[in-house]
Amino acid sequence: MRSLKSTKEDIKQFALDELNGEEESGFYDYGLSFDTVEDEDTGEVDYHRFQLSWGGPSEEIRFYPNGKIEYVFLDWFCGVGFDITGEDWAEWVHDRMLCC
Repeated sequence: MRSLKSTKEDIKQFALDELNGEEESGFYDYGLSFDTVEDEDTGEVDYHRFQLSWGGPSEEIRFYPNGKIEYVFLDWFCGVGFDITGEDWAEWVHDRMLCC
């Protein structure tokens, strides 16, 4: 999927910039929001969402309490998720958004 590949390349560049000591990589200006999505019935955390784009199509990275990380592409009445758990770039985002 082209959008997943593009997101992966962007984030890898942010990580490389950070590794090279660039103080402002632009990562925290990337995407639209970071929020928590709760289960409507229980009120417990369903997942944390890093929303990258919105409006059909939209893209987001979801971080589940069990450690799973998923890239989700949503377009009108359908969507598809890709398990990216264990991908170095996905773990890098997790560490920036949820760590500490």
